[in-house]
Amino acid sequence: MFPYDGEPYGWMLTFDHFDNKPSSVAGPNAMSDEILARLKAGEGKEFRLLDDDNNLMAEGRYLGPDDETEFGPLDDYGLPNWGCTMIQYRNKEGMFETI
Repeated sequence: MFPYDGEPYGWMLTFDHFDNKPSSVAGPNAMSDEILARLKAGEGKEFRLLDDDNNLMAEGRYLGPDDETEFGPLDDYGLPNWGCTMIQYRNKEGMFETI
C-alpha cells in the first residue's frame, strides 16, 4: 500500500488460525509506535482474514481511517502469506461483514 500520504493507520493480527496460535504480527512497516501501542492495548476495529474457500486464517484489529487502508491487513499480509481474498470487519451490530 505504498505510497500513502493520508492519516496514520496500523493493524495487528491477534490470532493466527493457520498455525492455531496467538499472533502479534503488525503492519505496515511505517506504522508509528503510538499506533502499535494502542493496538497492543486492545484498541481498534476487529477484522478477520479469509481465503477463497472461506477458511478463517487470522483475526486482528485495525486502527485508522475508514478508507482504502482498511484493506492493509489483507494486502500486506493475508494475500501474500495465505492467499486470503477477503477481509471482514465487525459492524455495529456485532456481525462480520466483507468490505
